[in-house]
Amino acid sequence: MAFMNHAIDQSRRNKRRYPTYSWLLIGGVLTAGLFFRFYNLKKKVYWYDETFTSLHISGYMPTEVKQIIGDREIGVDELRRFQRVNPDRGLLSTVTALSVHDPQHSPLYYGLARLWAGLFGDSVWVIRSLSAFAGLLVFPCLYWLCRELFEMPRVAWVALTIVAVSPFHVLYAQEARQYSLWTVTILLSSAALLWALRLQTKRRWVLYAAAVAIGVYTHMLFGLVMVAHGVYMIGRQLAPPGWNLRPSAKALAPYITATLAGLVTFTPWVYIIVSNFLTASRLMSWSSQKVNLFHLFGMWGFNFSAIFLDTDHSLKFVDQYDFSVFLSYAIRVLMLIMALYSIYFLYSKAPKRTYLFVLSMIVVSFLGLALPDLLLGGMRSGGGNRYLVPSYLGIQLTVAYLLSTKMHCGHLARRSIWQAITALVIVCGIVSCTISSQAETWWTKPISYYNPRVARIINQAHHPLVVMVAMDDLLSLSHLLDPKVRIWVVTNYDMIQISEGFSDVFVFKPSPLLRKKLEANDKFTIKEIDPWGKLWRLAERH
Repeated sequence: MAFMNHAIDQSRRNKRRYPTYSWLLIGGVLTAGLFFRFYNLKKKVYWYDETFTSLHISGYMPTEVKQIIGDREIGVDELRRFQRVNPDRGLLSTVTALSVHDPQHSPLYYGLARLWAGLFGDSVWVIRSLSAFAGLLVFPCLYWLCRELFEMPRVAWVALTIVAVSPFHVLYAQEARQYSLWTVTILLSSAALLWALRLQTKRRWVLYAAAVAIGVYTHMLFGLVMVAHGVYMIGRQLAPPGWNLRPSAKALAPYITATLAGLVTFTPWVYIIVSNFLTASRLMSWSSQKVNLFHLFGMWGFNFSAIFLDTDHSLKFVDQYDFSVFLSYAIRVLMLIMALYSIYFLYSKAPKRTYLFVLSMIVVSFLGLALPDLLLGGMRSGGGNRYLVPSYLGIQLTVAYLLSTKMHCGHLARRSIWQAITALVIVCGIVSCTISSQAETWWTKPISYYNPRVARIINQAHHPLVVMVAMDDLLSLSHLLDPKVRIWVVTNYDMIQISEGFSDVFVFKPSPLLRKKLEANDKFTIKEIDPWGKLWRLAERH
């Protein structure tokens, strides 16, 4: 009876703490997050990276495609067959193609994508829907992690609302790549670690080992998450009365055993990476492209603010600077200030086990990419915005802790101010997702950003031919072109043959060597016809 009375009293306190309108607001924001993950799922350009997901699903390798389509006139439909499921090439062909061409990518997502496409079809909507459904798993995993980290349930609900309409998470829940699934593995493994530490049973540590195995098979950079977990585990042992070897070793033994068990399962793919190291290095060479420090710092600020506000006002793609651009960047600065303050607030107010875990996620993942950029030069931490998911999640947790605490502390006026700030964060996310849901391209798709505009120019021609260098955004453009368009894919610059009868001959993103060859031909002139430097027109000399 006493227990029932206690439960009733607790229920009444919860009702007073969480009035009905609060639950309605939380439910509305979560519903909006679900809606944005599936709305207009196929609207944005299917960009360069995503087309290689479909290429791996088809079981073909880029070298095969070049041999099949190179140096001859082909139709758009012939290109699109390399973006479809091939019944003669199953899951093993997908994994083989990935291991040879993209060994730096772990195979779990691509294997799941092949099975998904085999069951439900290979349209853009279906392939992207795998990431969208994976994005739904973020919610229960995030809630679990928050309940393990924080004593206040309200932190979990604020974190859920922030992540639900975070433009970053919505964008990558609509992309045919592994980042949405990687987010799930980060949250799952983190919650499983804290759960195992709290209950200390073999079954919990087995779950953590399984989460580690799933994580490394989802993304190579899960290794940074493991390092963050290791820093946290060591940090826990440094609490007073200080490090003592034998008790510390005993406390760390289950964690080390589970981690090693998870890593052992990844040994076969490690062998593949080592065997194809030169290929992996070549494909990741873009990340070592040198940028000045000012530009790198700017990319950091842009990336971290984009988890709260993202209206595609990337200076790289802005056509004109107006008030909306300046307003967007002003709000971004405020979001960064709030994020920095939230880190300080977490450190000063939260228990050590909480701030140590969250700060390890933020700092280790960021420094793991930023230090090579600072010491060796490169843009791993700037251009690879999607590689910082662990840091983004850590920042969002600190902001959730700040807002949920401030909204319930102090006098009414102060609480009202923080409630307004919380509302602003949520509104910024909803506005960002609303704008993004209507867009045909986005700054996160840099290689293919202008493809929709280029395709419209080409499709307006009566009987066009497009000359392009093999595999240079070729597959992305094939999703946008009308069937009437003919294509000449250049692999040998001395074998270009242009038939008579075309109303227009376009050259898409010509390489310097291709331009030189075409300009040297006495029969043609070549002229740039768009303001983005992507499309050129080939015309006969008069």
